[in-house]
Amino acid sequence: MKKDFSKRYGLIDTLRGFALINMVLFHFCYDIFVVYGVDRWWFTYTGVIIWERFICVSFILLSGVSLDGGSFFYPNPLESDGRHQRQPWFGCACCPSNIARFIPSVAGYAYAFRDNDLYVNLYLSSRMSETLKGGEVALTTETGYPWNGDVAITVDKAPRKGFTLKLRIPGWVRGEVLPSDLYSYADGLQPGYKVLVNGEELHAELQ
Repeated sequence: MKKDFSKRYGLIDTLRGFALINMVLFHFCYDIFVVYGVDRWWFTYTGVIIWERFICVSFILLSGVSLDGGSFFYPNPLESDGRHQRQPWFGCACCPSNIARFIPSVAGYAYAFRDNDLYVNLYLSSRMSETLKGGEVALTTETGYPWNGDVAITVDKAPRKGFTLKLRIPGWVRGEVLPSDLYSYADGLQPGYKVLVNGEELHAELQ
């Protein structure tokens, strides 16, 4: 979410993208998920798209902090001619402090659990273990995401009676910017996807 003044549908270089506003939207989407669950249409198609874009490709999160972690933007301009630079701190520093505490918390949003269901929300190289209703589950996820779309998930431990693993099919794989035909990707590509289980393709309707 961004704010500034320009002509209709115009983007200007002084446009301000406040990290805090984007984080509010992120946490709103997460709270909707906690209350209603991933089976709700709005969250499945729109909420996690917002999560993913904010974490992986948001210029606000990536540009908000310098590589050495020692200086910050408050309003994030689209571009700068050198007059707008990161600063060590601000009198009102809500955006830098929120970025600093958000980045270490990302792993906590990757998975979710309900009864005997395990949801994979974000594809991150990670290891996790949790006790579901049927018993303990442990997974290892390996991926080069977002630079590479391949994701390998290994079930290291599972209950004897099994459990339900719910995988999210990203909107970009479906060719959907948002769940409608209002927007489309300019490159016109149709990437597609397939799911392999123990090396064999799974033929099923994925939702």
